[in-house]
Amino acid sequence: MQRLIESDELQELMRGGYSSNFTTADMPSIDVLGERWENHDYNGGSYTPSFPGGSNPGPFPDPEPCTTHSSPSPGATPQGVNLETIRDAMDYLAHQMQNRPEYSKGIEQITFMYRNSATGALRVDDITVGTGSGVNATVQSLSWDEKMIAMIHTHPQGTDGLPSSPADTQGDTSDTQQWNILAQSQTVDANFLSYILDSNTGYLYEYHGAGPLIRTIGNNMTTDLVLCT
Repeated sequence: MQRLIESDELQELMRGGYSSNFTTADMPSIDVLGERWENHDYNGGSYTPSFPGGSNPGPFPDPEPCTTHSSPSPGATPQGVNLETIRDAMDYLAHQMQNRPEYSKGIEQITFMYRNSATGALRVDDITVGTGSGVNATVQSLSWDEKMIAMIHTHPQGTDGLPSSPADTQGDTSDTQQWNILAQSQTVDANFLSYILDSNTGYLYEYHGAGPLIRTIGNNMTTDLVLCT
């Protein structure tokens, strides 16, 4: 059985933030692209992460040579998942987003990562694209045992705030406001992590979802890689 989230929690990721003043009639059209990623099984409209050989606990292959992220944890992390596993997945998704035509056109992209608490399985949604001013994620389909543990979205060139705060969004809900809203949802791990791919620099930044409305820039996941020991 499946459940649907149809609320303001996952409605609209505007440029640099979200809008809570959003109605169905105002929604820009979006495309949910169905491309399939190499080495990943597709099951029921979402990707079932897997690793060739089965030796890696994460859902995506590590780069060669073996590297790991040196940045400290941004705070408490989602239950039952190794932080490096999430970081590897977000690295992979960031590269997928950069290789899509929407990236160079300044069109926002977003996707979510989920964990099944009963089985420990991880999966990610298709990448959703919108317009230059925002992208919608109005309906997300989860099994009863799943929770969202991480999300990643792009900030097109010229977007204010990494992440955006209330002062950046001219009345719309900012990144930090929306993350705090999400953290209160029963369908979201209270310690979920959020990642922003800055289209201006190509850097991927990491944040703890819940936290202050005004933040300093997060861990740089692009420049902190070191060789495994």
